[in-house]
Amino acid sequence: MKKVLIISGNNHMCTSGVDMYSKRLISILKKQNCHIDEYSFEINMQKEDFEKKSDIKIISPNKSKNFYNKIKIKWWIKNIYNVVYRSRKQLNNLIDNYDLVIDSTLMLVRSKKVMNSEKYLYIQHQNADFFEMRRYGFFRLLALFILKITGFKNNFKEARNIVFFDEPNKEYFQRHFKNNEGKKYFTIMNSCIDRKTIEENKIIKDQIYKENKFSYNVIYVGRITVEQKRMNDVKRVLKKTKNKLDVWGFGTYTKCFKKSHNVRYHGTLEHSKVINTLMHSKISSLWSDYEGFSTSMVESICSMTPILVRNSHLSAVFLTNENKNGILLDNKFNLKEYRRVFDEMNELSIETLKEMSENCYKFAIENLLYETFEKKWIDVYKEMTELV
Repeated sequence: MKKVLIISGNNHMCTSGVDMYSKRLISILKKQNCHIDEYSFEINMQKEDFEKKSDIKIISPNKSKNFYNKIKIKWWIKNIYNVVYRSRKQLNNLIDNYDLVIDSTLMLVRSKKVMNSEKYLYIQHQNADFFEMRRYGFFRLLALFILKITGFKNNFKEARNIVFFDEPNKEYFQRHFKNNEGKKYFTIMNSCIDRKTIEENKIIKDQIYKENKFSYNVIYVGRITVEQKRMNDVKRVLKKTKNKLDVWGFGTYTKCFKKSHNVRYHGTLEHSKVINTLMHSKISSLWSDYEGFSTSMVESICSMTPILVRNSHLSAVFLTNENKNGILLDNKFNLKEYRRVFDEMNELSIETLKEMSENCYKFAIENLLYETFEKKWIDVYKEMTELV
């Protein structure tokens, strides 16, 4: 029996896009009759309860007597300390005990021993140009300094095996990080829905269009805990428009919606209800400064709901499909222009929206089916474990 270690930032029972990816991957690997352990930096329940509920062993970074753990400091400082220093030595020892180590995290700070191992496979969750630090603005110099002393920036180039989430990101990486000799690169697009479900949803969606029974016009579903999502600026976009944005999410920026007459804030949305909410919406929006392969946009396309997204990450062009699946906004956050496009999207005819919806369906069938995601991962698993 092959032994596999999944490295997670949180764990596969959380609900972020990265965590949900790990959950689907673990489900696929279990069918291959392999032993799975999960290395997690954050456990949101008692370790015993987690292992009982998830049916896999959880490993967390060794506890340290360092003063960092004895004082209250900002979470991101503690995370850097945990990821960079506490986990490196532990993972160096752990890798020898497994046939395959899959790194499903946003932060990539591993030792050269781990990165250069034939057993090691990194899953891309961040936009490829993130590793050139184009999105850091005022804090760019500080970020570059942190990356220099941690080895973060150079580590990504040294990864021996990488799973990219689409061809544009893979091609960008190969152009900008030239040392590709002897490395294995795979492309596996994230997926959230199987063929049977999408065919059933297609019948429902056609009926919604036929009866013109939409519950919402333009919506946003996702995290609103970080500035990256630009929800505070979205409120400014909507200030002088007659149209409204329906929002679901949680976090510190929810307070900016309380007095906004053009935002209807609905609170959090259970994951089981996301697809149904998207199905009954005309358009799904994303306003982020940067993304990876956005789970919310994948879910929208699989719900046959056209998307409105900024050209702030490499996958945005791919997912909008030359504006066939929705509208691609300029990357520069231009309030006047965004307001104009937002109003135009609200005024689109049912015929135009239905044409976009049909394109989303075709795109999802060709690129985003769970069956394709599963098959590609099984092929990668077999190829990787044959090497050891």
